[in-house]
Amino acid sequence: MKQFFKTVFASTLGVLVALGIVTMGSIFFIIGVAASADGSSEYKPDKNTVFKLSLDGVLVDQAVKNPFSELMGESSNQMAVSDVIKAIRRAKANDIKGIYLEAGSLSTGFAGIEAIRRELEDFKDSGKFIVSYGDYYTQGAYYLCSVADSVFLNPQGSVSLVGLASQGLFFTGLAEKIGVEHYIFKVGTYKSAVEPFFLKKFSDANREQLTSFLGSVWGNLTTAIEKSRNISSDELDRYLNEGLAMGQASNAVDYKLADGLRYRYEVENCVKEMAGQDVKGKLKTAGVDKVASIKVKEKDSGNKIAVLYAEGEIRDDDSSSPFSADEQVISEEMANKLRKLKDDDDVKAVVFRVNS
Repeated sequence: MKQFFKTVFASTLGVLVALGIVTMGSIFFIIGVAASADGSSEYKPDKNTVFKLSLDGVLVDQAVKNPFSELMGESSNQMAVSDVIKAIRRAKANDIKGIYLEAGSLSTGFAGIEAIRRELEDFKDSGKFIVSYGDYYTQGAYYLCSVADSVFLNPQGSVSLVGLASQGLFFTGLAEKIGVEHYIFKVGTYKSAVEPFFLKKFSDANREQLTSFLGSVWGNLTTAIEKSRNISSDELDRYLNEGLAMGQASNAVDYKLADGLRYRYEVENCVKEMAGQDVKGKLKTAGVDKVASIKVKEKDSGNKIAVLYAEGEIRDDDSSSPFSADEQVISEEMANKLRKLKDDDDVKAVVFRVNS
């Protein structure tokens, strides 16, 4: 009997060890495939290819490339601002006929959109076309797409320009009900971080600064749209104030926010014609990753400007899960990276981009 248990134990241990080896081998294989895919080779576009920029997902300063997310069945629907800008510049300098913007559910702040919009405006100086289509334009996506030569909208869609707003969550009433008392030490009239713990609404100072901030952002957005679409501020104000974004899709055409109502296949046929492609064939496009990988000849003087990205929550250490698809943190590791750049004689300056 003793020998029997020894045999069973040895067999079980062998099976567990084998499973561990297979699992680790699979993980390293996936990591290797992901790494090789990340270091993709040079892409050479076919004749009359169009750069298709799908405005869908989360726009971040630097995308997370985590092979474990694929293993866990997760998808990181992130798009890096730097990658998009690089792709637009490559498209301008190489044999790409134009850009096809496809509006989707884009989640981002206005800083990233503004950077991409400037690159699209610069792209137009090459004489190449930009065409935009959307089943539905969110406010941020439309601001970006309004730079296009032609903006098309689904006949059942809308251009959702509704303005900007800010709302807060206040805990004072809850604290009173459960008998919690906060002791607040506050310095500065416009320091509003602690207001949710002792007020039940925005203070006058906080309301003033929020109104100023949102008004500035909204003014830049509407001014850019008016210029790109060649419409007056009165026309845009009427579209906004009368809530026409909630009405028929034809309202966007009537107020020159869109050039026409088209279905996706109709817009794609238009893009094919503009690019010199066969209208009866499939639209030949290349995405951000492929276009950004097009090689260009650059002179290396040895003098470099490094760009260091700091994105996510600030923590003492990097305690993020390796299986998380899109979690990013700013930890003390950032200090180590700065020290390495300081000691690199070829790096003459550092641009430190913070999104926290």
